Amino acid sequence: MLDVHPDVVAYGIKKVIVDTTGDVPLTLNLFWLLTFPLVALIAYPSFRALRASRATATVGAVLYALAPYHFRNLTAHGNLAFYAAVPVIVIACVRVLGPPGAFPTWGDLRHRVSWRRIRWLLLGAALVAVTGIYYLAFLLSMLAVCALIAACAHRRWDRLFVAAVVGGVGLTTAVVANLPTMLFRASHTPNLLAVPERVRGTSERYPLRIAE
Repeated sequence: MLDVHPDVVAYGIKKVIVDTTGDVPLTLNLFWLLTFPLVALIAYPSFRALRASRATATVGAVLYALAPYHFRNLTAHGNLAFYAAVPVIVIACVRVLGPPGAFPTWGDLRHRVSWRRIRWLLLGAALVAVTGIYYLAFLLSMLAVCALIAACAHRRWDRLFVAAVVGGVGLTTAVVANLPTMLFRASHTPNLLAVPERVRGTSERYPLRIAE
């Protein structure tokens, strides 16, 4: 069964490793180990973009890569352990919540120079979209909330539109990345024969109990 998970970057790295080594268990372990330096390498320029010093950015990137969340996922959830795009979400929210001039307005986007100011955010939104559906949902929800807060605080409602452009780029990228999977699932009937074969423990996966 194919699920919609636009983890294009993670699967691409895994394919390179497995084609090189020919060993699936080794590939899973090597990918998980590679997520540590990859997360730190992307976190470092994100700290620098937030005007942190080189030393602070280095320490922050290392601590971010060694977060407990990283070890909790391990190889079983290696794609979630590759949370390198999350700093991009933080930068986007900081830019949206910033004072007037920190984020371009709708009028500014009529000029080509202003598009250059958000080109890295647009690329970052695309990066978020191809690293995981969970992080894409995080980007869209946080960006919407921050844009609404900024619009009310600064009386600049066009920030909602600019934030929608950034979120739209991420959403469009995710749709394009998942288009082959969606076309495959649309042209193939679901496997209804597997439903009666489910074990009893399946009912405990997503219970509706209040404690859960």
